[in-house]
Amino acid sequence: MNRLSRDLALAVLFLACGGLAAAAIGETAPELELGPMLKGEKFRLADKRGQVVVLHFWKTRCPPCAEAVPQISELADRYRGKVTFLAVGTEFPDRLRQEPHWKEFRCPVVSDALLRLSEEYLVRQKHFPADAVIGADGKVLWIGPTVRLAGVLDEVLAGKYDLKAAVELDRFNGDMADAMAKKDLPRALKTLRDRRKAFPDDLELAVGEANILAGPGRKPDEALAVLDRALADHPKAFNLHYAKLQILRTMDASARERRIAACEAIAREFQNRPALLTQLAAGMMKQPVGSFDLLGVWHLAHAACRATVPMDAVERGNAAATLARCYYYMGMADRAMLLQAEAVKAFGKNREAARAAKDLAFYRDALAAADAVRKLERK
Repeated sequence: MNRLSRDLALAVLFLACGGLAAAAIGETAPELELGPMLKGEKFRLADKRGQVVVLHFWKTRCPPCAEAVPQISELADRYRGKVTFLAVGTEFPDRLRQEPHWKEFRCPVVSDALLRLSEEYLVRQKHFPADAVIGADGKVLWIGPTVRLAGVLDEVLAGKYDLKAAVELDRFNGDMADAMAKKDLPRALKTLRDRRKAFPDDLELAVGEANILAGPGRKPDEALAVLDRALADHPKAFNLHYAKLQILRTMDASARERRIAACEAIAREFQNRPALLTQLAAGMMKQPVGSFDLLGVWHLAHAACRATVPMDAVERGNAAATLARCYYYMGMADRAMLLQAEAVKAFGKNREAARAAKDLAFYRDALAAADAVRKLERK
């Protein structure tokens, strides 16, 4: 049930763009309408009874799709004879053949140029890669993101998959999609809150409610209240902290202190996860200048850099380099230079070392230029 509950996060977050399944979970899958095969021979679902079937949807110019190819191929090898995989490219064959990684699939590959299968299972969802799992009895068991496919297959093949819960979740997703499509926010919120009563420990439901309140509901303060109540019981739930920070970042300057406090809370609760703090701080500084609070970023980067838990060389280097950049933005180039020197030392001969060395040279040039300007101005 925990895995099914986690799938709800994607359902709630993707409602606005229609990322929901058309094929009903628990019902018999319709026979496949296959387009041109790029690899392997065509097959019918009727001929695959007794085996689980996975339809893997992918497209070109999609880095996550390319990254998923080894995973799909590894699963195809691991479950050969028990699970049949079909990689469904959602474009014309000539376009698909321009993507080098399609040849690396160790399973049949088909073009869904007319989007027959995609419309049946994904309703043109914008989030790829995605998969549909059809059971040995021919029923649709699950549709969702590839990152969760392995866990689903393990449950299905071990006989532990909760189809009843999956059907209930699919029905909930349908109700939410209908309410959001009709812009019926009261109905959407009631549907979401009713499910929260049934699954009070499902924190993604709290995130979903907050996102609806803050987004189409335009009630960010109510959204923050939902998350604060959830955080009071689950202070170590990063998804709650992150959702709160994202909502605060959409608010005006009056929320600045609250944004900084949210960063402080994340730094405090996750000081034993420096890589997570570094990634968050670095990501914020990639946004346009003025769209993030430097003091909040400093809390995150400083906690990561001063963490006492073991870190490998790359993690130490990234933490130091992120804090160095933060200091530079603050006008403290001298401290930036010292931290960047630590980063260069930590990286050693890793591929990140050259980039770090360039940044160190830049900070040194900035200090030298500042001294030169002061002298010129005194004259």
